[in-house]
Amino acid sequence: MQAGPTTFEELYSFLTLVKSAHQGHTYLMVLHADPNGKSPGGTERHVNMLQNALWAAGHYVLEMFPGRGGHVYLRVRQDKQVLFVALFDQEHIRVLAPLFASCIQFLHIHHTRGWHSSVIESLMHAGFSKKVITLHDFYLLCPSIHMLKEPKEAAFCEVEQNLQACNHCLSHFHGFRRSTIELYRQQTLMLLQGMDHIIVPSSAVERYFQRALCYAWNTIIDKVLLLPHDIAYLFKIRDESTLLLPEKPPYTARIVFLGAVSLHKGYHLMVGAVRRLRQQGYQVEIWGRLLAYHPSLHNVSVRGYQSPTELRALFVEYQPALVVFPFLWAETFSYVFYEMMILSDYSIPVVGKFGHPAEVVEQTNSGVVLAEMSVAGLLRGIDQAQQQYHAFLKNKQHVVAEWMQENVTYYTHYEKLFAAFVPENNENVLEKIDVNVLRSMYAQVQSANCKTAAQCRSSIYLLWHLVKTRFRYPMHLSFYLGRGMQVLLSEGWNGVRYRVSKLLQ
Repeated sequence: MQAGPTTFEELYSFLTLVKSAHQGHTYLMVLHADPNGKSPGGTERHVNMLQNALWAAGHYVLEMFPGRGGHVYLRVRQDKQVLFVALFDQEHIRVLAPLFASCIQFLHIHHTRGWHSSVIESLMHAGFSKKVITLHDFYLLCPSIHMLKEPKEAAFCEVEQNLQACNHCLSHFHGFRRSTIELYRQQTLMLLQGMDHIIVPSSAVERYFQRALCYAWNTIIDKVLLLPHDIAYLFKIRDESTLLLPEKPPYTARIVFLGAVSLHKGYHLMVGAVRRLRQQGYQVEIWGRLLAYHPSLHNVSVRGYQSPTELRALFVEYQPALVVFPFLWAETFSYVFYEMMILSDYSIPVVGKFGHPAEVVEQTNSGVVLAEMSVAGLLRGIDQAQQQYHAFLKNKQHVVAEWMQENVTYYTHYEKLFAAFVPENNENVLEKIDVNVLRSMYAQVQSANCKTAAQCRSSIYLLWHLVKTRFRYPMHLSFYLGRGMQVLLSEGWNGVRYRVSKLLQ
């Protein structure tokens, strides 16, 4: 990443070059984190795949996301190769938004966490030819993102209808303690109403947004497009695999917890169930990342993988019968769920009771949906999966074969959203911008931010708030202590210091 701030002249020269030199469409992707980071989440993975498809089709993509200290990165990247990167303050976007819109055709917002609402609003009104938003999770309904009930965060609220309880929950989140959920969702509604298209990756997303926004949802329902994320790459990996499937049957005594099992993905359920499963003779394994150390997981095998291709190799080699996803919250899509469904040949899923994976399993009868989100409920679900294994496996193999035949890439539908675009809409906007005024305003923001930097809240206050709202409950405290221990063992003190500083940003 670039170390120093980018000057206005550098930004202006680059953006005008993009406008004049590139023949395809230009897209600005706005999200909450670096999609090229070390451990990208589902949103970042989706943005990466979408960017690759757009570049392959001859288009030009810019990505913008918040960094440390209120800074923003504007970057152009083809896969891992960085072609351009700019660093400036988030407040500069209010000044730069008209320039962005005059040089970049389309705005696609993927996530607004870490962004000032006024900055997002300035992008909304900047004059982009088309504006699209994808609802990857529930952050626009609740800053908790996962909508787990406070204070213990052990149960999904399913969009709490008691607004008093909802506002009490909101008080646990730094930056929102003096707000109300009504005001928060009103701002969300205004954002969605300003969009040309609203993409939802599953019907689970649409259902919970409709429940939260009530009748106001009808004002934007015509903009909503159900467009699941692309899974075509999984069929390609499956087809191109050169590994031969073993003739032996699946190992019915092997149970795998797949992915990075964090608190909202059922970490405490996994920890509580492991000992009992081992006592019953099961071989329990974690495939992916062990986020937090726990004594109960001491003898559990952890098999890491860096790509879906490596995950495919694990499935072929070890043939687990059951793969468990004890999600507490309503997963809006879940790449790892689809990877398990498509890349495994003899595994069936056991999933949490909420969200898109639960919908898929219920509709196809291809596994078990937990009836109760508890350790006892998880153990009962595993018993049911073992008893009906062959029937579930047959249904799962059938539905995967149907997906393969019906498979149409995400990009095929995505490009239709912009098919009616008229390039002349913003052709002369750049000529109407007074560059000298923008340059002056850019410099004023730079000066103002230098003066106000010392007024930021202290790290001590932030740490106190975290202790008060997060660390005082045994389940949370054990997870974060275990997380610190795991980072210390794998990355040393530098890794611990980095994550503490990130937590306090």
